[in-house]
Amino acid sequence: SACSAMIYRDQLLFHEKNVQHGFTCEPFHNLVQHFLVKNDGTTFQANRSPDEPKLDFFASKDRWCRPVMATTGPDGALWIVDMYRYMIEHPQWLTPEGKEELKPFYRHGENRGRIYRIFPKDKKPKIIRNLKTQSSNELVNSLETSNGPQRDLIQETLISRADQSINVQLINLLKNSQHPLARLHALCTLDGLGVITPEILVLALNDKHPGIQKQAIRIAEPYVPNYPEIFELVLKLINSPDKKVRLQIAYSLGEWSNKKSANGIAQLLIQNPSDIYLTAASMSSISKLKVKTIIETVLSGYPNHQNNNLINQLVDQSLAFKNKEATLLALNFFLNPNSNHSELNQFKFLGGFFKSLKSSKLSLNNFLHQNKAGNNLLVQIDSVTNLARESITNPDSPEVLRIAAIPLLGQFPKQQKEDIQLLSEILSPQTPIAIQSAAVSFLVSFPDTQVAELLLNNWESHSPSIRTHILSTLISRENWINKLLDKVEKEEIPSSGIDAVTRQILASSKNKKIRDRAKTILKTAGNSDRNKIIAEFRPALKLKGNPDKGKNIFKQKCSTCHKLENIGYDIAPNIASLTDKRPETLLTSILNPSASVDSKYLTYTVLTEEGRTFSGILSSETGNSITLLMQENKKQIILRNHIDEIRGTGKSMMPDGLEKETTLQDIADLITYLRLDRLK
Repeated sequence: SACSAMIYRDQLLFHEKNVQHGFTCEPFHNLVQHFLVKNDGTTFQANRSPDEPKLDFFASKDRWCRPVMATTGPDGALWIVDMYRYMIEHPQWLTPEGKEELKPFYRHGENRGRIYRIFPKDKKPKIIRNLKTQSSNELVNSLETSNGPQRDLIQETLISRADQSINVQLINLLKNSQHPLARLHALCTLDGLGVITPEILVLALNDKHPGIQKQAIRIAEPYVPNYPEIFELVLKLINSPDKKVRLQIAYSLGEWSNKKSANGIAQLLIQNPSDIYLTAASMSSISKLKVKTIIETVLSGYPNHQNNNLINQLVDQSLAFKNKEATLLALNFFLNPNSNHSELNQFKFLGGFFKSLKSSKLSLNNFLHQNKAGNNLLVQIDSVTNLARESITNPDSPEVLRIAAIPLLGQFPKQQKEDIQLLSEILSPQTPIAIQSAAVSFLVSFPDTQVAELLLNNWESHSPSIRTHILSTLISRENWINKLLDKVEKEEIPSSGIDAVTRQILASSKNKKIRDRAKTILKTAGNSDRNKIIAEFRPALKLKGNPDKGKNIFKQKCSTCHKLENIGYDIAPNIASLTDKRPETLLTSILNPSASVDSKYLTYTVLTEEGRTFSGILSSETGNSITLLMQENKKQIILRNHIDEIRGTGKSMMPDGLEKETTLQDIADLITYLRLDRLK
């Protein structure tokens, strides 16, 4: 229940300089955690304060104590809001038994609450001044206070007054103050007053503090087109040792359309290949006018940086902008028969290019228009593709080369059927598992039912992980699901080989025919009365459990979503942090996982415009994509413009039906293992 993460913005509470202190409230466990924050490139790192090795900064034995907010007070003290309630959790998330037991206490404490002011014993909080009574000149002088909330209020007050008489005083503060935060507020107040001049920007861009440089770059955006000298100062900071300055430059370069800004973006991309934030910021600043120049610049430095992923991202952008000239630059660069590119680099580039073509809904033939230059490129692409086929089937080829070759197959309609057959043939025990997995992932891009049939062939020879991968692939397309059910119905694939997660997805399919057929063939309907199933397994609570056997059951049944003792994946709620580990509660959670589940762990089903279906926890959303988190921590990023439909299942990712795969003793062993820390 961590909440209200904040940075302390004063010096009253701590003695160290140049150290940022952060706080996070945790109302369920009656504490406030303190951590030290330090810069880490374009982002930050936070670590627990070494001065508090055992106890948290603020911790209470009073279970009614519920810290829900921390903030820096205008007096320099740390203010902590204590909601003060008997219960902090919402009754919706309680078990039926818990709801009944705690019902009398739901509103206990609703008429209480308090605010703590925390400050050192040997210091007094600052006097909270009424800023409205101070003159504008006095307020400017007060910007040198160490208190962040006061500086914010002073800046807000000065801007609202629109008093132009303080302009010179603000400029002098920006020029002469020894306090970087005061200089920062002086600059931003001048901006808020609308009185920025080139001279002020030159002063700020030459400031020795990166925080002021960063804000100066942002403020300079509308002035650069008319003042080339400002632009040159910005470009000088492109190699700043402070990555946050570079990050702001990456954003701001998108505001300017000249060639130098394009070269600046290319430089940032080349010099910061492993920084995802700088890369994303730089990519967001690319426009149709810039993409060709950027690709030219990046290719001119190849192979010194050899960043195929970067080049493929740029090609993806050029296709999105319909800048064919820029795309052809990269194609000719990598496919030129006189070049010295390695097969691996050619495979990686061409695989990425085919993927980008598909995303842009373009075919290879349509893109190249069958002209002379296009025909030459087609010949060269065909040559590289033939090399890819040879590499895939050659057991002596390096694994990384064989994996990179896979996305090149099936791109030519005349050879697509043979390529699909070739890929299905490498799904054998003799092929390294990583290559098999890559082949299965790629085969799903072909909607033909022939693919489903090929994936289901030689089922008995597939390893468990490949079987799981194939099942998740098959259920992503409705026309493939019936092929799977046909095999199970004919007993060519045993129904016991279909895991509980797959059963649940099929049993809740939007397609009624598939849903009914799956329930009949897989007998997933079972006993829909979960309370009856819980009653049938309640005798397990009287059995003596073996924690070692329970640990093995956890590995087999639970570890794809849960993590305990460094076993499994931390996707579902953390079992170690559960406060209610009563055997009855655990039994209910295991056999009726969707009875009481936090909404963030509910499963969503997404249907794409290609006809593919994905199921998982909706772990994150951006303006243009969503990310589904699936078993074994696998992530599926889906662009919003590719989504046909999205719906919540109302079900936990943990499936119903585990009782079909477990005995009473299994449940006893598992519960004993899960409660091990309580039994010690």
